[in-house]
Amino acid sequence: MFSRPLALIFICFAGGILACRYIPFINDLLVIIFLLLILLFLLLFLTTGKTKSLIIPVCFFLSGMFLTSCRDTGTELFRFAEDKKVIIEGTVLSPSKENGQTERFILKAERLFLDGKTLSANEKIQVTVFNNPVVSTIGTRIRFPSHLKPFMNFKNPGAYDYELSMQIKGISCNASVSDGRYIIPMGRGNPGLMVEVLEQIRQPFREVLKGSLSERNNALFSALLLGETEGIDSNLREFFNLTGLGHVLAVSGLHVGMIAWISFLICRQTLSLSYKLVTRYDIKKITALITCFPVITYTAISGFQVSGQRAMIMALAYLFSIIIERENDIWSTLVFSAFIILAIDPLAIESISFQLTFLAVTGIVWLTRFIQKIFPAGEKLKDSLWLRSSYLYVTGIISASLAANIFLLPVIVYYFHRFSLVSILANLLVVPLLGFIILPSGMFAFMALFISRGLSTTILLAGSAGMDIMMHIIEYLAGLPWACFWTVTPKMVEILLFYCLLFCVIKIKHSKWLRYSA
Repeated sequence: MFSRPLALIFICFAGGILACRYIPFINDLLVIIFLLLILLFLLLFLTTGKTKSLIIPVCFFLSGMFLTSCRDTGTELFRFAEDKKVIIEGTVLSPSKENGQTERFILKAERLFLDGKTLSANEKIQVTVFNNPVVSTIGTRIRFPSHLKPFMNFKNPGAYDYELSMQIKGISCNASVSDGRYIIPMGRGNPGLMVEVLEQIRQPFREVLKGSLSERNNALFSALLLGETEGIDSNLREFFNLTGLGHVLAVSGLHVGMIAWISFLICRQTLSLSYKLVTRYDIKKITALITCFPVITYTAISGFQVSGQRAMIMALAYLFSIIIERENDIWSTLVFSAFIILAIDPLAIESISFQLTFLAVTGIVWLTRFIQKIFPAGEKLKDSLWLRSSYLYVTGIISASLAANIFLLPVIVYYFHRFSLVSILANLLVVPLLGFIILPSGMFAFMALFISRGLSTTILLAGSAGMDIMMHIIEYLAGLPWACFWTVTPKMVEILLFYCLLFCVIKIKHSKWLRYSA
């Protein structure tokens, strides 16, 4: 993997981002970094050979530093309103999440009224209402008095980095409202063209989900299809956490990958029915191109969540590699997609979802082939195509789950401080239900809504049966006394030693001298 130039460029680019994040004075050298970049780019045209190969990695290292420094992470709103009560006007961007008498939602702040002055703004803030919540729909313009507060972390070691999480999401500060009755509706706001268009499509489907499904299944389908986790309460979420399935509740690479895979299979099978298409064109490339549309559509339906966008970029990068006949070079595709994501948002490198997604894919790509060798080849089943295909599918899922769990082990323990012993079994049972029944039924129900509300409801009810089966499995596994256990939090040095040890074990086990000695 590391012999590829793209991998070296990515490491340098990521190194520049991390250097800017953790070396305090780097942000003060923005002009110097910019001038150095210009100088190095000029040298690229004047030099050849080894000198150019040394300049290119340095350019990407400095580019990472420059992009990170340029990213605006400050908030003008808080600077204006520090320790003062202000009136804020803006447009609601997310569904409300209620917890008793407390309500939270995201607002695009547009105007700030302070000391008789009106200030323009364009920042996302989190609004917390402590009494008499008023559930405002997305796109509603509201006005309310508030105190602005910065996000603050708990100081205990190993705690969730709340400040960084909000920073990555682009949310600048928190606005607290003591009573929802102070919130004044101001009519229709301006959430932006994309949000406006998406809401016109998503709102009818949201109503169908609420009207046809139970409260639990509505919350789960909303999370899986619309990317709205506001309906997932702590008890329901705990079932998924105990079984190592917490990633299922957030639109990520698993969901986008499943949609891409199912769409690819359906499109390829459909196109294969035409003799002329098969004989005249490369069906695989056409299928990859067509599959891009369901991938983009699903990401749009889910509200272009940050994790969904990253997964979409990964999926599109792989589909593009099929079109240019480079699908076997999976490492370059993985590195390229990571590079694009960090170029768009350098802070993504510190996001838990980014790290888990790419580490899981790395583990699956690198370790699965070694783990599969543990299982018998299944030669005794060669007379039965169905049995052999089922056997290979099951062993493939087990191998991929083991690979992902092994590779993610230190990172999961570092962030979540516990590890699920039933994770592999849970993934083996739940992922097929999710990929073949729940997600496809949700997508078909969404498309059917344009034809008939009744047809959409019928499809959703069929998918809801699959959801019930999935929840029975999860609840049973989560109820086992040994399903999950708490662990100590490893240090960064220990995590690095784990990966070094894993690398050495794989290399030694498959080294040439061992094979020859055998």
